[in-house]
Amino acid sequence: AASSFITLAMYAYGSFQLVTSYESMGFVLSAMWGPKAQPATAFMAVNTLCMAAGMALLVAVRGKVSNGGWKEGLMTVGLAPIVGPGAAVSIALMTQEFRCAEGALSAPSKSKKE
Repeated sequence: AASSFITLAMYAYGSFQLVTSYESMGFVLSAMWGPKAQPATAFMAVNTLCMAAGMALLVAVRGKVSNGGWKEGLMTVGLAPIVGPGAAVSIALMTQEFRCAEGALSAPSKSKKE
């Protein structure tokens, strides 16, 4: 839960810096992809998107393996623009851990009958 708050705070700070540094989203996109953009900036943008997609896929597959279905992966993709990709992954993984813990606690214990 703490990682969700930390990554949400970092995402909010980064978004604030982005909004105050550029006049519009057009300037932001031209800084990443336009003729004045550095090649390293475009590479890092693509790298970030691929890493976020990989994390969402990891969450989705982990949810499917633990009998939760694909809903955590979809939740990650849906929450990422709102709370940031790091917080979205943390929230989805926390949801999976709670489900696994509930399953472990509600499972009947196997004790020897004497």
